[in-house]
Amino acid sequence: MQRTPAEGIISGNKVNLTCITSGGNPVAILSWNCSGTNTNYTTKNTASHSVEFTVDQSDNNKICTCSATHPVATYRPTVQTRLLVYYEPGTNPIIEQEPSGGILVGKNVTLTCSVSGGNPLATLSWNCSGIKKNETVEDTASYSITFTVDKSYITKLCTCTANHRISAYKPTVRHNVVVFYSPSDFPSIQQTPPGGIITGFIVTLICSVNGGNPPAVLRWNCSGDTTNSTTDFTANYSVSFTVNKTHNKAICACSGSHLETSYTPVIEHSLNVYFGPGMPNVTPVPIMPWFEGNNTKLKCAFENGNPDATIEWKKENDYVQSIANRHVYEFHNLHSKDNGSTVTCEVYNTYGRQFELVDIIVEYYPSVVVEHTTVNTSEGKNISINCNATGNPIPVVKWIRDASQITGPNTGQSILSLNNIDRSNDSTYTCIASSTSGTYGNLITKENVSVVVNFAPDVTVNRNTYDIEEGKTVKLQCIANGKPSNFVYGWRHMFRDKVIRIFKTNSRILSLENLSYQDFGHYDCIVNNGIEDRQGILNHTNGTEVEVKYKPIFINFNTDLTAKVGENVTIAVNFITFPDINEVIQWTKSTSNSNVINSSNLFTTLERQTVNTTIYGRKVSVNTFGYRSALVLPKFRIDQAGFYSFQVNNTVGGNNITLRIVVSDRPQPPTHLFASVIGSTTVTLAWTSGYNGGNEQTFIISYWEINSEDRRSKNVTELSQKKDYEEIIQHLLPSTTYVFVINSTNVEGISDAVNNTVIYETKGISGKHINI
Repeated sequence: MQRTPAEGIISGNKVNLTCITSGGNPVAILSWNCSGTNTNYTTKNTASHSVEFTVDQSDNNKICTCSATHPVATYRPTVQTRLLVYYEPGTNPIIEQEPSGGILVGKNVTLTCSVSGGNPLATLSWNCSGIKKNETVEDTASYSITFTVDKSYITKLCTCTANHRISAYKPTVRHNVVVFYSPSDFPSIQQTPPGGIITGFIVTLICSVNGGNPPAVLRWNCSGDTTNSTTDFTANYSVSFTVNKTHNKAICACSGSHLETSYTPVIEHSLNVYFGPGMPNVTPVPIMPWFEGNNTKLKCAFENGNPDATIEWKKENDYVQSIANRHVYEFHNLHSKDNGSTVTCEVYNTYGRQFELVDIIVEYYPSVVVEHTTVNTSEGKNISINCNATGNPIPVVKWIRDASQITGPNTGQSILSLNNIDRSNDSTYTCIASSTSGTYGNLITKENVSVVVNFAPDVTVNRNTYDIEEGKTVKLQCIANGKPSNFVYGWRHMFRDKVIRIFKTNSRILSLENLSYQDFGHYDCIVNNGIEDRQGILNHTNGTEVEVKYKPIFINFNTDLTAKVGENVTIAVNFITFPDINEVIQWTKSTSNSNVINSSNLFTTLERQTVNTTIYGRKVSVNTFGYRSALVLPKFRIDQAGFYSFQVNNTVGGNNITLRIVVSDRPQPPTHLFASVIGSTTVTLAWTSGYNGGNEQTFIISYWEINSEDRRSKNVTELSQKKDYEEIIQHLLPSTTYVFVINSTNVEGISDAVNNTVIYETKGISGKHINI
């Protein structure tokens, strides 16, 4: 039998077992009792059979048997082989410490590294120095080391390494020895807040020390709320308490202890407590009340604080400071303003402040205050004058006028009220304040107030004459009475309710010269002294009527009127007059110098009516003495054209106007048309002009051959003062009959066709003509 590999097999690897026998006939038949991959290599003379499989830990010491069989029954040989399987331990090594837990510096400790299982057993080794001992037993590898602990083991790791025939198995395990040792330093104390502590505040003392294993145990000898905030590396133990004056300079001690019994430190801490001074006591010398003009003093005593307190006196905004524990504040020549003031003695340091107040009492004469010594007001207004009096004792106050009491005595104040003021309130008023002092008797103070009553001006207007006629001069005088008397004057001219003129003059006299009808109207004087009346009106007026007498004045008329024959024609004249007209009006035709007599063909009218005109550029309407007179021609005739005069009178005088009626119509047709000379190529026409209709006319001669439509024309312009006309018509044909037509035209149109056509034959014609 052959085995490959021949020695031990590592778990997980394959092993090949081959059974061989030679000879026999036939050759023997071989078989294995171990499972695996079987292969038969038998030849003619040699029987060979192998099995191959992968081994594991369970195959260690396993016996595999090869059996041979043959037809010869007595031939039954067997051959065996025992398997040797190498395998690693199933776990990593472990380390055990004796004694367990922390080890004080200077003490011995034993570390044992062990691991069970594996074939063969693992080999163990340590990296730490000490006494080493192999304690391996049948199925467990064990290796120990013993050494004395020092502080170097605080950070040192002891490592156990395992080795095995299977090279992949090389685990290492580490062990940290917990070393117990005391801190190398004494504890320290930290105070919060640092420095001095204000009484009534909480202080916290923290005792701490670094190092040591375990940390040191700390304790305080001072009472309070304690807190242990020790960590793995630092011992912290605090105490908190509220300090008062008794803790100043007190000693608080912190003591430490440890497993290492030689560690017993004690550290002390002194407290510095800040506290304010005690309540001061102020004593007046002499005892109050005091009197105006006296000298006196105040004394202040108090218990000191830590640090030393400072004294501060305060009277209103007056400070006096001293570092002494007592101080005197002196008053010299007491004044009334000292009464009621408060004096404070204040003692303080950084950590406390106390004070005591003393009210100062000083008697003095009343002090009177009025809002104004002069009050300007105006009629209709209400005023109140407040009189305030201060004093000690408290005074009573009243108002008088001319020794008569107006208001009853009131404490400290009296109000003089004047309602709906008029000029009689203009006067001097006196405020009297009085009080009674136990030392000085009756104390009296007076204050006068002047009330000035201003009032708006009263205005009257006078004039120097009442005989006012055009061309003359009138002077108007404005008289104003008011307060103050610094008047500003103004004048305005009114007609009915319309302002005609504003006179820009600050004069109480208004002179109107060379009067005309335009000066007729009402004149107001406007006065202002800056004072409103009871209705709040600032400008005050009064005035007078200026009724200027004037001859009639013609308004809005046309001197020329055009008319057409047969139409209704009216000539109208508007006029104004003052005084009224005093006789019948007259219309006269100038050409005949005869008065117009009313008839059906011509009559006159007269009626009152509102006449619109302008006065100094302002449009006004005159209705009292406004008239309209008209000349009416119901069916106008040409002989009624011409000039007409209108005359009207009043007591001042008369006025007249001349108007003209001008005919403006179509011209009348020309008459007596005939040929005065007839030639072979010319015809001389003659005619008499009709009335031209009041406008320049033009004569139009039209002519043509009797059987032709080719018409020609010729214009002849009217000549002034000429009635008979002749005109030569040229470029005619001989022995030809022509029709001649004449018309007249102006701006109003063409004349009627009446007897305006003749017919003539040129060259040799007998001269007969036909009028058509």
